[in-house]
Amino acid sequence: MLVVAVPAAAFLIALVIVSIGAEWIAPYDPLQQSLRHALQGPSAEHWLGTDDLGRDVLSRLIFGGRIALIAAIEATTIAIAIGVPIGLFIGYRGGWWDWIAMRIVEAVVSIPGIMVAIVIISILGTGLHRAMIALGILFSTAFLRLARGVVLAEREEIYVKAARVVGASPNRILLRHIFPNIAPPLIVQVTLTVGAVLLTEAGLSFIGIGVQPPDASWGTMLNTAATFMALSPFLAIPPGLAIVFTVLSVN
Repeated sequence: MLVVAVPAAAFLIALVIVSIGAEWIAPYDPLQQSLRHALQGPSAEHWLGTDDLGRDVLSRLIFGGRIALIAAIEATTIAIAIGVPIGLFIGYRGGWWDWIAMRIVEAVVSIPGIMVAIVIISILGTGLHRAMIALGILFSTAFLRLARGVVLAEREEIYVKAARVVGASPNRILLRHIFPNIAPPLIVQVTLTVGAVLLTEAGLSFIGIGVQPPDASWGTMLNTAATFMALSPFLAIPPGLAIVFTVLSVN
């Protein structure tokens, strides 16, 4: 376990530090263009080469890491804020509330997630933050089902019945007695969601409805690499490895 956990934690800590200090660590401005240096391979001047506009790939990779972290935190926070309260409520109340909510959830999860995200983005508009709102709504279903499942398992326990007997309100029972039991599975779900958000954000940016050029994003970098694969196949390696290592480290 430690053989995997320690390198993963070290990679994530390094990613956070580099992303926070991107302005000081990146060797170049990620938007700085130099057409005479376009599509160059790795060199002493540009360690990971340059893209089609002569922008430094390493600098764009570093700033893309910042966008990836912002996206993961934003979308996961939105998913928790939507899914957990609704899951607690419908799990405790049951009845028609539970039936209607679960039919909606089943309808959403029956459709490929990327398609749901595209539909929501088509309504909200393109851009990083709008895309993360869409992903937050999409992944809130997982947190809703998690919270609902815990409530269904705990609401008939003796300690919950005792709280009802002494006159505790439903809100107090949910927050003080049942909610703490969500923490362990919630942490696991958060790590899974962060990884899924990273992949989905990269996919949305790749097809042009996530992060918009010229901002640096691992997804947009892959899009550029795909366009110039024949001329500079190395372009796809840095963002591709960054996505793979980050998702594996989180999970």
